[in-house]
Amino acid sequence: MAAGRALLAALLIALMAIFSVVLWLGIPIGWLYLASRIAKSSQPSMGPYVLVLVGIPASMVVVGKLLSRLNRTYGAVTGAPTAARTRSAWMKSLAASATAAARGRCSTS
Repeated sequence: MAAGRALLAALLIALMAIFSVVLWLGIPIGWLYLASRIAKSSQPSMGPYVLVLVGIPASMVVVGKLLSRLNRTYGAVTGAPTAARTRSAWMKSLAASATAAARGRCSTS
């Protein structure tokens, strides 16, 4: 059973690697190639531009969701613990710390 899980985990890693390359290289190149085939002249109308501007982000969202699902499946197969959500220090309000410093509750140095 452990060998089957290890094989499945390796397959999921390979799929995630392939779809990552597709996400960052395949999708933009593919949409640019498609738009170049649609354009009839060297100065095309707005159609190919709109196709690229809408197609690339939409395709990236779809492949990104697929990568997210593959990652969750990999975590379930390997038994990896889920990460707890924490708020980064840079996302905290500066107004709250300034107010607390003015009241003398914390030092600003």
